[in-house]
Amino acid sequence: MNSNEKLGRIYAKRTVKITVAAGVLLALTALLYAAAAIFPRFVDEVYRPFSRIATYGLSWVTGWIPTSVAEILLYLVVLGGLIALVRLVWVLVSGPRRISFLLRFLAWVLLIASFALWMFSTFWGLNYQSSSIAGELGLTLTKHTPDQLAELNRYLVGRANALADQIPRDAAGQSVATDFTETAKRVAAELSKYSGRKEVPAKPIIASKPMSYTQITGIFVPFTAESNVNTNNVAYDLPFVMAHENAHRYGVAPENEANFFAFYILEGSDDPQLSYSVLMAALRYCQNALYSADYDMFAEIYGTYHPLVAADMAAYSEHWRQYEGKVAEVSESVNNTYLVIQGAPDGVRSYGRVVDLMLAWYDAQK
Repeated sequence: MNSNEKLGRIYAKRTVKITVAAGVLLALTALLYAAAAIFPRFVDEVYRPFSRIATYGLSWVTGWIPTSVAEILLYLVVLGGLIALVRLVWVLVSGPRRISFLLRFLAWVLLIASFALWMFSTFWGLNYQSSSIAGELGLTLTKHTPDQLAELNRYLVGRANALADQIPRDAAGQSVATDFTETAKRVAAELSKYSGRKEVPAKPIIASKPMSYTQITGIFVPFTAESNVNTNNVAYDLPFVMAHENAHRYGVAPENEANFFAFYILEGSDDPQLSYSVLMAALRYCQNALYSADYDMFAEIYGTYHPLVAADMAAYSEHWRQYEGKVAEVSESVNNTYLVIQGAPDGVRSYGRVVDLMLAWYDAQK
């Protein structure tokens, strides 16, 4: 056997080992989801508490770094991927052992993807399979009439109207951003009152403006347990986004539940800026639902908006309208697919199901 044949066998064995390792990780991930399906209480009683502890610990490790570790890692991964692809093309065009190199390259891609999936599922992803946060909060989900939805809208409008002139504004009446870090700390402190532990504040995304073309206001990254926020947003909405991403870190995975949990932890805050932010977010979803259910009632209630509330609603729509386009459509399609895979058959529309939780919460307030 010559040296080339020996080297070929060594490469073949390595490729097999890499592929086997990927298969083991995929099998472990499948077993985890099987356990969740066979033992329904496993996720609520074992997995979610473990996930909350694990992500909390990791968030403190990454929290010492002021910038988003996940964002930096993303850039490094993209750079590394491009270098690997260039090398692959070079070998396929001019190098020896093209087939063995290609197979080994594909094996590494499979291993990296399998490891990422295993990490995601083991430490956070299974939270999508947990019971609704409504049970933890003592809320009962029931069907409601358009009249009850209108009553909730009136309540939210009344509270938003009362706070509209208490948040920071410029001479033109537009809401203005306060220090991001300090606001994030205040939001984290409100969550700490519920969780009973000192929560890590959300972090700003460096490339916020480019990210805006995806229409994404924030993202939680389980691999670093960081709540990342797009700072290129209307100022009054930032506390809500921070709380939404913090909710994900707390193990509240479904988007509608993260929306509601953000509202739940901030609506009673003594800080007008935090309370107003989540009231406005809740009102956006509830007014859209009422618009579809009974336009006349929607129009009647809209007429009671404080001028600043109406202006803030318009400013939010106008801000995000300028970032509409093909990139946003692709981003929504990807997000929709991800949510469907995670068990939300209505995909991105699941964000709007926060209204059901809002109605249950409002019933409990009476």
